[in-house]
Amino acid sequence: MMRTACWVWAVLGLAAACGDDDVTVDDAGAPVDAGLDAGEPDAGRDAGPGFDAGPPITGCELLEGELPPWPTEGDFAPPAPDAFDPIAGPGGPSVSFEESALFTACAHLDGGERDRDHHNTVLMLDGYVWLPFAHEGGVGGIRAFDLSSPCEPTVVGTAFDDQMRETHAAGVAYANDRRWMAVTSLTGIQFWDITDPTAMRMASDLTLPDVTYPNSYLRVVMSLFWQAPYVYVSAATLGVFVVDASDPENPELVGHHVPSPAVEAGNLHALGTRLVLLPSEGIQNHVFDISNPTELRPVPGGAFLVSDGTTRGGRPNVVTSYFGHVHGTQALYARHLFGGGLVIFDLSDWTAPQFVGQWVSTRDGANGGYVFVQNETAFVGLSSHAAILDVSDPTTPTLVQELELQGDFDTLVPVGNVLVGSVDDDAIEDQASAVFPWQREPDTRG
Repeated sequence: MMRTACWVWAVLGLAAACGDDDVTVDDAGAPVDAGLDAGEPDAGRDAGPGFDAGPPITGCELLEGELPPWPTEGDFAPPAPDAFDPIAGPGGPSVSFEESALFTACAHLDGGERDRDHHNTVLMLDGYVWLPFAHEGGVGGIRAFDLSSPCEPTVVGTAFDDQMRETHAAGVAYANDRRWMAVTSLTGIQFWDITDPTAMRMASDLTLPDVTYPNSYLRVVMSLFWQAPYVYVSAATLGVFVVDASDPENPELVGHHVPSPAVEAGNLHALGTRLVLLPSEGIQNHVFDISNPTELRPVPGGAFLVSDGTTRGGRPNVVTSYFGHVHGTQALYARHLFGGGLVIFDLSDWTAPQFVGQWVSTRDGANGGYVFVQNETAFVGLSSHAAILDVSDPTTPTLVQELELQGDFDTLVPVGNVLVGSVDDDAIEDQASAVFPWQREPDTRG
């Protein structure tokens, strides 16, 4: 719950809260006794006179001197394609397709002999496509592919580990002259050295307090985000753990936060000095200040519910989200229960996230999944199928195409002019991930 001071902060605004000594509060109320049996009006260990509102919730106390200028759109311009070191692999898909080949699976990605056909996501890194795969009950690994000819994928390297668990997201970073990937384990998170994709190794497995399987939604790691050197770990009802991975072979737990109002934490995104926490099969979201990277401080107004933009009885008409994703200044959610689809929120004002638009599937069985975005197109897994949506006008997402894949089709990831669709249950053997051409020409935008 927000204390009175938080509401004062919300009214006075950012400028007033960070260093404006001219602001006064006329009526703070009577001094508050925070002790259980206080006697004298003393708050105990952190008494001081009058009202003790606890530590600042904004991170402003960490700043020295004047506030930094607020970022402008130009500050977010990506580096030029030639500003990076050369990639090790061949790069993304480089093949053109006939119109008749689009939206039909042309190849499958498999993890090898220990793959239990339970796939979640892929990512493009250093010229290769990486498939971190694992069953929710353990046993998995990482496989790297050359996908330059996407309908003829070539295996570059594979490694396995029995403790690796279903990985909804993977974090990557460069540390100590090595390239690393962070994934989920049965008791916490693992760090893999993937510098040489032909000789990958699991370097460390960090146990996090109370993380345990078999319940795959309550006390397990659901997602992670590596904003080096810190890895932010979303662990459902256990909240968010902060791990210092300066040395990935010896990671250290340095922070833990359980949000209020409560949320079964799903996906999360660290974006500079802000962290956005999205729900897993829920409605509650949080925005935190991470100016101090090891401490999550609630941003006033940043606790909000997924809704459809309407109200009922003066309250938001909430929409359950299976999982969400942050892209630019937008949060995108895969609808869960009572019809699958997509909900979009605007996060450009962290203190007042706003509903923008939604699309609701009319197909039976559409229910939840994961969301990915490429430019102005969203890709939504809906269990029974997947949908490609034009979100150039986020107020009115429109359907472009639907795709089919045997199994619980929850994930559809864009990789250049192809898509990798994945199922995490009931897959045809060795076909838990499929490659779908979706645009005729290779992506040359860099």
